[in-house]
Amino acid sequence: MDGVATARGFTHPEFRYVNGERPAAMLDLLSRLQFARVRNPETGVIDHVNLFLVVDRAGRIAYRFNLEPRHRAWLRASLRSLLHENATTTVFSDRPGQL
Repeated sequence: MDGVATARGFTHPEFRYVNGERPAAMLDLLSRLQFARVRNPETGVIDHVNLFLVVDRAGRIAYRFNLEPRHRAWLRASLRSLLHENATTTVFSDRPGQL
C-alpha cells in the first residue's frame, strides 16, 4: 500500500490509509466509518468504496467525499472551510478566554 499511495502522490502526514492483517478488525473499522465494503471469501481481501474523510482538528469526521469529479470542488471548499474555522478559533488558544 505504501507504494500505491506514494505513486499517486499521497504522502504522510497529508494522507493516511488503514491496512491490516486481521480481516475481522478491518471489517469492524470500515463498519464504524460507514464504508460500503465486501470481503472476497476466496482471498479474504476486503474491497471497499473509495472515500476521502476530512477530519477536523478535534478528530471528528467533518466531511466525506468519493472520487466523483463533482466532489473535487467540494473537497477543496471543505478544506478551505476548516482552515478558515481553525484560523478564527485557535488564535491564542494557549491563553484561555482571550481571542
